[in-house]
Amino acid sequence: MSDLRQAIKRMRGIMRKLRTEDAGFPPLIHIQEAEQRLAEAEGKYELPSPTDVKALLRKLKKGEVLSSREVRDLPFILYDPKCDMELFAHALRELDLRRSRHVRRLLYAYLMNYDQSDKTRQLSTRLHNCFKAGLLQTSNAFLKSAEKHALFLFGSKCMSNMSVLLVKCGSVDAVVQELHFPATLKAGNFLTETLKTFFGSKKISFTEKYQVFRVIREDEAISHGVFLAAADVLIPQIDVLPSKEQAIYKKDAMDAFYRLLGDPRVGMESVRWTAVSDDTRGIFLHWLAENDLELFFKIIKETAVDRMWSERKKFWEHYLPHISETKVFFGTRALEYARSFSSVYMRYGELKGVDPKHSIFVFRMGRFTFVEWSHNGALRVWMESDARFFFHTNELHRNDVVYAQREEEWYHRGDWQSKVQSWIWKHCGIKV
Repeated sequence: MSDLRQAIKRMRGIMRKLRTEDAGFPPLIHIQEAEQRLAEAEGKYELPSPTDVKALLRKLKKGEVLSSREVRDLPFILYDPKCDMELFAHALRELDLRRSRHVRRLLYAYLMNYDQSDKTRQLSTRLHNCFKAGLLQTSNAFLKSAEKHALFLFGSKCMSNMSVLLVKCGSVDAVVQELHFPATLKAGNFLTETLKTFFGSKKISFTEKYQVFRVIREDEAISHGVFLAAADVLIPQIDVLPSKEQAIYKKDAMDAFYRLLGDPRVGMESVRWTAVSDDTRGIFLHWLAENDLELFFKIIKETAVDRMWSERKKFWEHYLPHISETKVFFGTRALEYARSFSSVYMRYGELKGVDPKHSIFVFRMGRFTFVEWSHNGALRVWMESDARFFFHTNELHRNDVVYAQREEEWYHRGDWQSKVQSWIWKHCGIKV
């Protein structure tokens, strides 16, 4: 590739000379097109097919002579599970690190597959030494940038150095541009690990982290694992912010992580949340419960005749930190109100066999499931193991609540709050 580039360079020099001597000399379009195609080719990395990988590994193992094309493809088999350390060493011996084509592909494979393995450590050392020696003659922007930014790409401190660069640049796209990375490396392991290190760093401020998060959350090329790492850091930090600052970030973070990771209360989506800490998941569930309760009472305000709900709202708000799961069922009229509020992360189902304005609020606390009724209905409680169906159905009939065998129930008359408080303290061990 470098010989071809030199030939094109010489031809362009001749063309300029001829133009000087003859103003009417036509432009050599084919030379310009060849140079453009060459530049595009250097930014592409065509990986060998699985069949070619198997054949290449087999030839390496047998010690057979490799063609120049097969040697060129060696960097792309180094991280294959069947490429053991013996074959890995053999493959590296075949590569000529004085040739820019070999170095460029080896660097790409290193950045795409970056991990904590011995293979990565060896490649890091070998590539770093190659660039430090300064023996590589190249005009390739990717390689020239790697030589200039070697401390960001290689060695034990490369991840912390990359985090500093990310703060300076302000976005992943700006980092990719600064380092002249091929666009496909944005989804590679090296930048993924950089972002995880960035979010986990105690030296970087919350504001700087959230600024980067706002940008990358719209980028489909960013690895899903990055958002899990971001959630584990940002959600707990937002939860302890002063109320004024928290108001700036909380709703935005809820919207973003609900869209990126799904609902931690629902089926397969909840599986994604198992990768974050229990504390982070608990905080997010609390936020969702808080949202459900607030929206539920907002709808009740529109549909209930009496005004006793202000007392009930105050009562249950004290228990919010202890509520682990929530779901709301609406009658048809109340459901219209719910949809008008456009709460994207409210789990609600339809309540059948009731006045269209009626609703119920289902929530779990400790080992028990509670159900509050919107209009002059009773507060009922079940053992959690007997009431799981509430959280796994989107349609509930009045009879499923009213006639189901339960642990206890209270009507909202007299000193009902003290009775419920005493029961919760006795059976759940929760005192507010």
